[in-house]
Amino acid sequence: MNDTLPFQVHSAARGPRWIGWVTLPGESEPWRSVVLVAATRDDAEARARAWAERALADVRAEAGRTNPTSDV
Repeated sequence: MNDTLPFQVHSAARGPRWIGWVTLPGESEPWRSVVLVAATRDDAEARARAWAERALADVRAEAGRTNPTSDV
């Protein structure tokens, strides 16, 4: 798992399920408005972390195509 993600992971119980999301430091809204649903808190947080890793890789790849020297 990548411990250098620039995100804070959050979770909350919603009925019989848990939701997980990530925010940028200092932000309160889910990054890219994405909230993931899971059966347990650990699963919700793991799904949020995994999604953030994939999304950040996509952002970095896109930045590399448009500006190879950018560091997102």
